[in-house]
Amino acid sequence: MSSNRRKRRRRRHRRGHEWDHITKPGTMDFLGRVGLGTIGVVYLLIGFLAFRIAFGDGAERADQRGAIATVAHQPSGRVLLVLLVIGLAVLTVWYAAKAYQGGRVGDGHRGGLRTRVGMASSAFFSATLAVSAGTLVVSTDGRGETSDPATAAHRERQAIDRVLDWPNGKAIVILIALGLAYWGYKMMRRAVHHEYREQFRQVPKYRQQIVDPVGQAGFAAQAVVRWITAWFLFQAAVDHDADEVVGLDGALRHIVEEPYGRWLLLVVALGMAAFGIFRLFDATWRSRTYL
Repeated sequence: MSSNRRKRRRRRHRRGHEWDHITKPGTMDFLGRVGLGTIGVVYLLIGFLAFRIAFGDGAERADQRGAIATVAHQPSGRVLLVLLVIGLAVLTVWYAAKAYQGGRVGDGHRGGLRTRVGMASSAFFSATLAVSAGTLVVSTDGRGETSDPATAAHRERQAIDRVLDWPNGKAIVILIALGLAYWGYKMMRRAVHHEYREQFRQVPKYRQQIVDPVGQAGFAAQAVVRWITAWFLFQAAVDHDADEVVGLDGALRHIVEEPYGRWLLLVVALGMAAFGIFRLFDATWRSRTYL
């Protein structure tokens, strides 16, 4: 065996050993609880921003990046942002570790390829949020990224417009829209069938009774905004018009424009806040076999 091959083998063994250390039950428990608690705070802020839109006072983006920008504008915002970056980075490592180990789904059982892909996607998403928060931390005044919805939406539409110009770009965007719709279906299924109950089965009954309605409201709200986003993305692909694309913030703003939209958005805002509270319960009470 050549020297180079032995070196590569040692490096692979070392990386595998590092991941084995991260995926130990005690480490996964710590990472999961910190990460889930952090994303819970983010969704609580999104619910607050959605309330502001409903009452006509919502200049900030009502999405994950808007929540991060809201943190930046608080007293001691940079310190809070650093804590947020750490929490989101921990969440990223936790999702990545679960993808590596096959996504433990309880009692030591492993998920299949679909579970791995889902965990890897969640790791990528939380990593982008950590980068967004980190960008604000290193900016001159801690507020370097605008939270203006029009500017942010323009960047998103530019990205979709570029994809639509690719060969088979329309098919790619339609597949993304279908993926979002399926994600929404999974969220609604969790709400309807209480699929999250299993991970709380070791907590006292009175705590389960608190978690249950909060989880239902939270997952249902997540499903609704994903379906709205998927619909507009699908329309953008069919019409080859990126101006029709909306993100989470755009979906919430479309709700408020409908008849009785303000009241509908208030319900969704409550659901988004409920999802944040659910994640805080998740961080505190989830069974260790699901972390």
